[in-house]
Amino acid sequence: MSKRLIEEAIEFHGHLCPGIAFGCRAALYACRQLNIEPGRLQDSHIVVAENDLCGLDGIQYITGCTIGNDGLVIRNIGKQAFNFISKKTGQGIRVVLNVPLWESAEPLLLHAKVKNGKATEQERKDFIKARFERGQKLLDLPDEQLLKLTPVAHSAQERVRLFPSVKCSLCQEAVMEPYVSNIEGNHLCQDCNIYEKIRNYMRELCNKQDLSEKNIKITGTILSVHEAIGSPARKDFPLQKGKEKLVQAEIDGFLGQAFTDMPKDFSGKLEEVIALPLDNNYRRAIFFSTLNSLMAKLGLIDHTIHCRDEGPTKCAAKLAAKISEQYGNPHIALFGLQPAIADALSQRFKTRIFDLDPDNIGKEKFMTTIENGDCDLSEVEEWADLFLVTGSTIINGTLIPFLRLKKPVIYYGTSIAGAAKILGLERFCAESL
Repeated sequence: MSKRLIEEAIEFHGHLCPGIAFGCRAALYACRQLNIEPGRLQDSHIVVAENDLCGLDGIQYITGCTIGNDGLVIRNIGKQAFNFISKKTGQGIRVVLNVPLWESAEPLLLHAKVKNGKATEQERKDFIKARFERGQKLLDLPDEQLLKLTPVAHSAQERVRLFPSVKCSLCQEAVMEPYVSNIEGNHLCQDCNIYEKIRNYMRELCNKQDLSEKNIKITGTILSVHEAIGSPARKDFPLQKGKEKLVQAEIDGFLGQAFTDMPKDFSGKLEEVIALPLDNNYRRAIFFSTLNSLMAKLGLIDHTIHCRDEGPTKCAAKLAAKISEQYGNPHIALFGLQPAIADALSQRFKTRIFDLDPDNIGKEKFMTTIENGDCDLSEVEEWADLFLVTGSTIINGTLIPFLRLKKPVIYYGTSIAGAAKILGLERFCAESL
């Protein structure tokens, strides 16, 4: 029976190799030691695997303990060992491979070349031969030479794996709650979490540029109104009203900025910024201003410093001209009340303006009534031909719904400079430095 089970497990796995040989032998050995018939182990035991390799197929096939029936738990610590634990008592046995999985490193090098598609036909054949021969050798070894057994105690509490699901705000697919990140009321599955995608990009960028180990210090300061925008003729910018502040990060003289309503100075290392939990506007402002300065330092983006004096008015005029040239005479939905842009657009196009500031909502400005930015975007999309969205949405966590729009979206401002590059979003910021 044992021989037949091993042959069936190998067929299930697809080939004979050292891993499947060890998994089969460990499973049969454990069944004998526990006096349990193969295939019935899942009734009373769970298996805790200390690796995620080929042997798992042998364990699942012979014991009946699978990932799907909660009988197999993978605790990957890179060891050739399996724990067989009683669900009732938490007591059990640990079966360890007592000989090397491979006798030399040469087959492992061949394995890597085969996996990467870089092996010659002869190298592929050599690896298959070595894999089979080592697997057969492990199958032929006696238990006392192949395996080592020790008693073990382990928490064998059944895992709860079914949870209520919510809909991801981006892909609209159902995902169980423990696997969702909540960004200002937006539910993001792991595939759609743009904040973690950007964090991983930033981390990989540092590793590639050999910056991770360097003691790069980040200085984040809150700019005064004059430092941020100079002395424009207009006096209705949110910065001038104290509604927002501009955070500026500096790395080796390269500057990056981000708007926030939670201003606070910051000083720390680059690795500390990368690890920041992005759970509020303050931390997101520090993170994205740092990202902008880092990408500017590496020459990946430009226009990361807010325009000053009459720059906003000039930028608005250039934006209106760009829209006219590319889109003709579109209906425009402007999200974020940037007064220079709102003024320029409302004079040339049918424009609806949306904002989150309660002091603006419902007021008559720029030939229209300012609407609540927390609105049904589907209704707005039916009306609009083009969306203009403030880059500050990446900071305040309201960006997500705009990523689902099918109509064209242009993001404006410095806050989203690095994120727009990473996510492939169109950004307009003509007068920034």
